[in-house]
Amino acid sequence: MGGGGWKDGLRAGGALTVLTCFAGGVAAQTLGDPAAIFSGVRIVDNRTRSYVRRALTNARAQLAEPACRQVLSEFADQAGRPLQESLDALQQQPDEYLSSLFYYDGSGTPDCRPAVAAATTRGSHVVLICADRFVRTRWPDGEVTLIHEMLHSLGLGENPPTSLEISRRVRMRCFDHLAQRRPSTR
Repeated sequence: MGGGGWKDGLRAGGALTVLTCFAGGVAAQTLGDPAAIFSGVRIVDNRTRSYVRRALTNARAQLAEPACRQVLSEFADQAGRPLQESLDALQQQPDEYLSSLFYYDGSGTPDCRPAVAAATTRGSHVVLICADRFVRTRWPDGEVTLIHEMLHSLGLGENPPTSLEISRRVRMRCFDHLAQRRPSTR
């Protein structure tokens, strides 16, 4: 979901902090620090943090698969450039990029409306997790949500394609082949 108001707060004073944290996360990941996978998960609540970390781990595993990575070539940014090209310009793999994002609890923000599990804006490195909704997701909905938001972070707009279409494609490319092998609960 594309968001709004929270990014104004980042511009007002928090942007430097986020950029500093982002640079640190990328540096740690580049050095091969296993903790870097979760360094961007900045959620205080243990339950929510645990769900986000689990979904992040599973989403990263799927993004390492060629079939799942195809979704990056199926969607484009505002200029019509495939998202894979944006990722190539950053010299990152999709699973690395997903771990370089920052995940904060967005509960209580206007972006966390009913039925919204997470939100970001196009080009942002911050994903707001709507804790009440996110922890109620079943596998693979949390994973689909994180990849969906990653696509927005890489420049994908919305309407078109609709939020449902984005999630449908992510699910089809990344998780449908696993549906028979995996339980439907976390």
